[in-house]
Amino acid sequence: MPQDEKVVGLYLGSDTILRNPGYLEALKEGIGLNLVIMNFNGELPDQVLAANPFDGTPPSDERIRELICRHVDGTPCTDKLESAKRSLGPHVSPEHDEDGLRRAIEQAHELGIKVWLLGGSWTSSDFDVLMYCPGKEVVNAWYEALYTHMASCGADGLDITHARYPMTSFPRGMFLCSCEDCARAAGQLGYDMETMVADIQDAYVRLKKTSSTRLVEVARSGLGVFDLFQLLGLQPGVVDWFRFRAELLEKNLTRFRAAVHNVGGEDFVFGTDTYPASLSMLVGHNHARWAQFSDFASPLLSHVDIFPMMTLTRWAEFLQATCFDLAEAEALEIVYRIAGYGQLGLPGSVKDFALGEPDCEFRNIPLEDIVTLDMQKARLYLPDGIPSYPILQGGGAPHDWPIDIVKRLHASALAGGHNGVIYQGTKLLVDFDLK
Repeated sequence: MPQDEKVVGLYLGSDTILRNPGYLEALKEGIGLNLVIMNFNGELPDQVLAANPFDGTPPSDERIRELICRHVDGTPCTDKLESAKRSLGPHVSPEHDEDGLRRAIEQAHELGIKVWLLGGSWTSSDFDVLMYCPGKEVVNAWYEALYTHMASCGADGLDITHARYPMTSFPRGMFLCSCEDCARAAGQLGYDMETMVADIQDAYVRLKKTSSTRLVEVARSGLGVFDLFQLLGLQPGVVDWFRFRAELLEKNLTRFRAAVHNVGGEDFVFGTDTYPASLSMLVGHNHARWAQFSDFASPLLSHVDIFPMMTLTRWAEFLQATCFDLAEAEALEIVYRIAGYGQLGLPGSVKDFALGEPDCEFRNIPLEDIVTLDMQKARLYLPDGIPSYPILQGGGAPHDWPIDIVKRLHASALAGGHNGVIYQGTKLLVDFDLK
């Protein structure tokens, strides 16, 4: 995109484009659409399939367990393997439509709309906490082969999603991976896996011994991250753990970008979406280092329910299970402070979050304030000069936001120094009977 052109992007499948003649035209005229991020569903050639780390289709349970991450206690990240067994290779569906993909790309290009192909990465299923290990060479070789092939399919760029550890709303995901391959990778990056794991386990023991009264008093005094270091006596390995995970992903993504640019050229775009800035380091996303491995940033702010909301409630439940005399409202108050949302007037009970209900993202929480906060943080943390396109809800994927909030957030993104927005869903934005 020219630097002075503001991006208006949308996630779309090639089948949606082909089934709905006139849809792209309506979007271009109605919202100024100039970028489509299209799900990759092309056919993989033999040279890519040769890099597949699976041992068959479907893969065996044993092979899946060899490829996925391990918790610091040594257990596999999940025992739910069905999403892997339905895959051709890590994060790739066996179903494909090469002709449809290329026709959809051509239709977009005829209208002057850029196309990025959407590919998956290590975290294959957040809800099953199924993640392929980023320390294993066979996994990374697969993604490198996959992405370089995608760069040859006629699109203008690649957008890689789930290039992170599992969502913060699943606390165990924050303590992946400590396998032998990751221990080796840690050593190469200057970290010691044994020390990091020991310090994490020590922190958990110290938390269990901490008075809930003291936790509440410190939280109400304005709890910050460094207060936790003093309150819990945290050891350096706890911080090193999150630094190591971010550096491991950075190393791998730098490799992938170089390979993609080698095929697509320097003008071909390669990048990945970013987790909400308040929580991003906990999934391996260091915004300050984004320009080292990505040609753009797209802060993923459209999933308020499963990112910040579910994280805050799950963390509060964890605190209550660890500090048995801690009240729910007190636990929530503490996690609001730790996560950086303490000033937003969030609910005093888990029930009031109404998670799973259609209006949960705005009924009892300040939706606009939450999204604006993480949008502002992302631009502040990202390096100067890297294009940034916050991802907002456009309707129906999965929730509908009030349209007046959507319009204000779009305006706030531009006023705050972002270079455009990317939408999920268009039900709120254009009147079109989608088939």
